[in-house]
Amino acid sequence: MSELPKKRGLFQFHLSTATLMMLVAAGMLWVNLQEHRFLIEKVTHWNGPVGGGSVRYSWRGYGVPFGWAITRTEVKGTQPPATPPLPAGITYNGFGLIGDLGVAVAVILVAGIWCERRIRREERRQ
Repeated sequence: MSELPKKRGLFQFHLSTATLMMLVAAGMLWVNLQEHRFLIEKVTHWNGPVGGGSVRYSWRGYGVPFGWAITRTEVKGTQPPATPPLPAGITYNGFGLIGDLGVAVAVILVAGIWCERRIRREERRQ
């Protein structure tokens, strides 16, 4: 009598799949908690009665692909304008945090589904 292969439920994962998902989650945490320098640079030019000048700002922050904690760094120029683009401290972005969490969950799920489909396809071939 031939044995039918046991059918796995939708949410039952192999140990190797769970291990892969754990490593992907650790990688996503590492990427999101490292400080990144954003490539956005704002240059402000102005002309006044005494003369003109320009200031260049750059930012550092946390979060990939969206920034959820951003701080202004490196102000270079002749003199800063009256209204800087960001306050001197850290600015938190709640929508950026939600976006980063959504991207991380999506990447983890895609990695788990991909790994599980490969394993189940191999089981059916045998």
